[in-house]
Amino acid sequence: MYLYVIDNRSLECLPKYLGKLKTSHKSKAIFFLLAETFQALGDPSRVQIVWALSHGELSVGEVASLLEMSQPSVSPPPQDSA
Repeated sequence: MYLYVIDNRSLECLPKYLGKLKTSHKSKAIFFLLAETFQALGDPSRVQIVWALSHGELSVGEVASLLEMSQPSVSPPPQDSA
């Protein structure tokens, strides 16, 4: 699962991308993007992290301290792909 950070520039590109799709596929694409967003925000701790970052750039340690979470909870270490 991926958490996408969408900035204003990304939002500006979305209508151009959707405009290239056939009308029947536009609603599917929008629903897919919304489903991915809701899935990523399905965990309350992720919503807290997004809220914290919406107020400005913070390091993992700062987010962890602010939300009283462990650093691995904020940003899990990469898993070995075996």
